[in-house]
Parts: sequence; C-alpha cells; structure tokens
Amino acid sequence: MGNSKESILSDLYRQFESSVEVRKYKRAFRLFIKSLKYSLFYFVKTIFNRRSRYFNFIKEILYRFRYRLPMIYRQKSQKNVVPVVISLTSYPARFSTLHICLKSLLQQSLRPTKVVLYLDNYVHLREVPRKVRRLQKFGLEIRPVGENLKPHTKYYYAMHDFSCDALITVDDDQIYPKDMLYSLYNSYLKYPHCISARRVMKIVRDENGIAMPSNSWIGECSSILSPSMDLLAQGVGGVLYPPSIFDLSSSCFDKECIRNNCHNADDMWLKFIEVKEGVPVVWCPNKLIFHAIHYENRLMNTNVLEGENDNQIIKCEKVFGFKL
Repeated sequence: MGNSKESILSDLYRQFESSVEVRKYKRAFRLFIKSLKYSLFYFVKTIFNRRSRYFNFIKEILYRFRYRLPMIYRQKSQKNVVPVVISLTSYPARFSTLHICLKSLLQQSLRPTKVVLYLDNYVHLREVPRKVRRLQKFGLEIRPVGENLKPHTKYYYAMHDFSCDALITVDDDQIYPKDMLYSLYNSYLKYPHCISARRVMKIVRDENGIAMPSNSWIGECSSILSPSMDLLAQGVGGVLYPPSIFDLSSSCFDKECIRNNCHNADDMWLKFIEVKEGVPVVWCPNKLIFHAIHYENRLMNTNVLEGENDNQIIKCEKVFGFKL
C-alpha cells in the first residue's frame, strides 16, 4: 500500500473514531463504507486490534435500540422484588430520551419496589412526554415537588418519603445495565452500614491528610475493595443508601443551606454529610461500562472540567466546619 493510500486510510480512520466518540453514528457508518472502498484488509485489521472498544460501541447501539422498543405490559408479580426504591430527577431538556433511561431501570434483573421520578416545581406535568407517562403502568411513579433543588432533588425527597427502604439514586442521562440493582443490593447485604456505589473517586490527600484539589483525585477507582472514608460515591453509576443512614433533622438537610452553598454538586454535599456522620463508602465491583444518552449540559462539565468542584468544596468546609 502506497504512502498516499495509507495516509488517506489513516485520516478516514481518525474521522471514524472521532464520530464514534461524539455518537454521530450515521457519519461513522458512511466513513466505514468509504474506507472499505480503499482497503477492506486495512480497516478490518485496525478494528480487530481494538476489538474490545468496538464491542462496547456495538453493545451501546444495541442497548439504545432495545430500550427504544415499547414495553409489553404484564401483570405485576412480586417475583424478584427487593425492598429498594430507585429515585431520579430530570428536566425538560432531557425529556426526549428520558424514557430510555427509565426502561433500563424498570427492566432490572432484580426489581425495585418503586421507581420514582421527582420533578421540580418549574416543570409542568403536561410537559412530560407520553412515552414517559405510559411507563407508570410498569411501576414508574411521578412525584412533583415544591422546590427546585437541582440534582439534590433525586435523593432529598426520597430519603424523607421512603426512610424505611434502601434507596438507589441514578442519573437521567444513562442507560443502566440489567445487573445494576443486583450488584448494589448484594453489596448492601454485605455492608449494611455503608454506602455502596458502582463508580467512585479516591480522594488524594497531602502529607497533612488534607484533600488535594479535586482534579488530582483518582477517577473510576477500583483498587480499594473495603469500605473507606476516602472514596467519593458518584451518582452517575448508581449509589445505594441504606435505610435511615443519615439524620434528616440535621442542618445538613436544610434546603436553603443546600441552595446557597452546593446547589450543583450533590455528590460533594453528600460526601461532607458522610464524613460528618462517619459513614464510609464501598465500591461495588462492576464492569464500568456506561451508556450515556446526553453529553451536553452535564453538570460534570462544569463541576469537574471547569473546576467548580473546588469552589464548592471551600463553601462546604465553611458550612461543616472541617476540611475534607
């Protein structure tokens, strides 16, 4: 193969990869067909060398297709139901794909007692798409709440409403694998007084034991297998809170205090509560394959990539009276 042909194929392959990264699947498919015209052997060899990555890519497409199909109503059964409530919140910008996330929660291998969607006061029920409302007959419950607590909405009201049940909080921009509830529930049975999370960050500390800036923390940490106060549970993977794990009457659950100090970082606020009340986090082993539905307008872009986490940590340290 000549240098010019090699260069063209290389360029096409880079374009293909970048299209996959941003989920422009039609463009990726067109580039794939175009590459085949130059050299079938070269493209197949390249994909084979990175087969695990493309297996996940194909698996994600199948996930999306599966959860876009309508669900078939069956008489509700108590088989495989565990005393766990799954809670999440959403907003109109994500309503068009919310049903995909919800279907992945309603079709878990172990079934929760409820899947509750909390909507803030600025969202009108008439804005909720029919595809979402139809899922109520499969176990979804939609609960409007009085105030806008942003991401805190997904745990705040559920902890008050279902204090006797274990609670799993999830994000509305993910497709969750069928074993998400199963893995978290088994972790809870093993560590009933800890918070179980499928995705965690390890807080890196300096020689004095004080937390370093959050951009130096270890993401997707899987090296700590026992409960630890140095792990930060990340809601994106699913987090299980045991029943009555926190004192809900404390000032930490004052809505005004949350809004004024850590409105956009629920994971960070909860971490300070965990440290205050001595509740460790344990990582729940899993394959860490995430199927994101949305990439725009994510709080992670502001909190992590733009360093807003550190500003909110400083505010939390003043409120709680201790260094993380």
